[in-house]
Amino acid sequence: MKSQFYTRLTMVFTAILFFTSIAIAQTTIEVQILDGADDAEEIRTAIDPTDVTGDVSITSSDLELAFDKEPQFVGMIFRGCDIPVGAIISNAYVQFTVDKAVEGTTDQPITLEVYGAKEAAVAGPFTGDLFSVSSHPATDAKIAEWKPGISVAEGDAGENERTPDISAIITEIISLDGWASGNNIMIVVAAPADLKDDVNREMESADGDAAGAPKLVVTFTSWPAGINPNEKFSKSIYPNPTEGMFSIENPSTDKFGYEIYSINGKLLVSRNNISGSTVEVDLSSFAKGMYFVDVKTTGRTETHKLIIK
Repeated sequence: MKSQFYTRLTMVFTAILFFTSIAIAQTTIEVQILDGADDAEEIRTAIDPTDVTGDVSITSSDLELAFDKEPQFVGMIFRGCDIPVGAIISNAYVQFTVDKAVEGTTDQPITLEVYGAKEAAVAGPFTGDLFSVSSHPATDAKIAEWKPGISVAEGDAGENERTPDISAIITEIISLDGWASGNNIMIVVAAPADLKDDVNREMESADGDAAGAPKLVVTFTSWPAGINPNEKFSKSIYPNPTEGMFSIENPSTDKFGYEIYSINGKLLVSRNNISGSTVEVDLSSFAKGMYFVDVKTTGRTETHKLIIK
């Protein structure tokens, strides 16, 4: 019993050393819109009979989130986002700056939607063509109900003027085939299509005030040079690192089992008497980090490191 304890303790200590050796500090990037054609407003539902649904403006001196006589899409392209493949996104948001605070308009409740363009490399910029914002495919991840705070004064750029955490949106985009560090990311804020109340949040655009233009802020942890986040640590467990789903290969011709431990040695999951050559395991609900997997056959145990990213 004592020997098993020391064996497990040694494994934990080794894992801590291993994880420390490959982990790096969190990085935060801020990417601001610099070109006036990289933020745009598109009419979502034309109310005025002289207007056209899908009409796009790329020269506005401000960005109404997201109603300007009519409900609209506000599209933003953030260029040169240095987020490496496999990065773990811990926080992300778009920061706005108040252009105007208008009594009865920017101080009223409003519910907005936030999503991204499901594209690994948005080219852009926006054009005056119809639907040049909404024609981009939407990410599955989205903020369905953003209820921004009240705009108090011109120039305000605090928590009331930023989106909720959009980590899931950014994670989906950088997980797409073709993503590379330095690619562009497009984010959209949209009003409900049936909104008729003259309420909004009036924010700066790149054309109106370059210093106050929308800014994408992303905090992430990445793998250092030489570490491939998709590289397998073991041929018996794959993919590794994983987002939660992985397979364990039977190292024998007999039945086998497995035990999964936390980094501090706590048994989390176990299964025995498995027949067949492989078994699929779902740890999607587990926290990101390192785990141990003991693969057990008759008279033999193999210990593997597993990373959930």
